[in-house]
Amino acid sequence: APLGIPLHPTQAYHILWNLAGFGILWLLRKRVKPQGSLFLIYLALYATGDLVIRFFRTGEPFLFGIQQAQLIGIAILVVTLPLLTIRILQDRKKSLTPESVSEISQPEQNQED
Repeated sequence: APLGIPLHPTQAYHILWNLAGFGILWLLRKRVKPQGSLFLIYLALYATGDLVIRFFRTGEPFLFGIQQAQLIGIAILVVTLPLLTIRILQDRKKSLTPESVSEISQPEQNQED
């Protein structure tokens, strides 16, 4: 970079974004179901932050005027968000089946041998 031109401290932006993402994931760690969804949320958060922060970084345009890392971030989001949505919807459907509702409404009976 030429001297005398102010630059954005993108490394600091990455640190702050990752700390915020950690806080979000920490709050969601016991609430998000099914298993593995928290990892997909992490991927989506990281890819979103990296995609936005890379607009402030200087770099060679790769395709359509965006950097290669931004294209990878978009690809991660294209895969992660639909997968996360499908997993959550399937888990909700599974938890609302008549069998699971009847199991919840009828307490288990103790059977002695």
